[in-house]
Amino acid sequence: MNRDAILDLLSSHQPFDGTEAGFLEQTLAFVREDADFASRLNPAGHLTGSAWVVNPAQDAVLLIHHVNLNRWLQPGGHVEEGDLSIQSTAARETLEECDLASVELVSQALYDLDVHPIPERKGFPAHLHYDFRFLVRVADEAAFAAQAGEVTEVRWFSPDEILALQPGPSLVRMLTKLPAFKG
Repeated sequence: MNRDAILDLLSSHQPFDGTEAGFLEQTLAFVREDADFASRLNPAGHLTGSAWVVNPAQDAVLLIHHVNLNRWLQPGGHVEEGDLSIQSTAARETLEECDLASVELVSQALYDLDVHPIPERKGFPAHLHYDFRFLVRVADEAAFAAQAGEVTEVRWFSPDEILALQPGPSLVRMLTKLPAFKG
């Protein structure tokens, strides 16, 4: 993964609020200081790419139910060796986790940035995910399915349905950024 491209992407991002501004500062420092910033084997943490998947009207969001976390989240995951960019990580993970034929990045720019802790698991120490999130649109709202493994269900949620899940601040922040959100 190209460090300069990641730093350019971060430098051009306009944080939504003070929380996201803090994540931006933290992520910039991490990418500048850690040579293995993209490696999932880095015990301090690593980049991940995810997608805020919207329908053509941008009034519904496709979420996955994550097996290990037992929560509804946006699709996404770790950078893999063949990923040419963090955007390609987000697109690949979305295609894999939702069994979609195609997705369209609405923009190459960051939609959201989050830093969150991952607890120790299977001998891997607790670490941080520096999650780069992109706005992604699908053309066909009916063409998706949950993939076996990390995902038990995939479904569309209206903004009200997302709020009814009592989501964490990260999902609320991404939802609030949608033009169709009236909350």
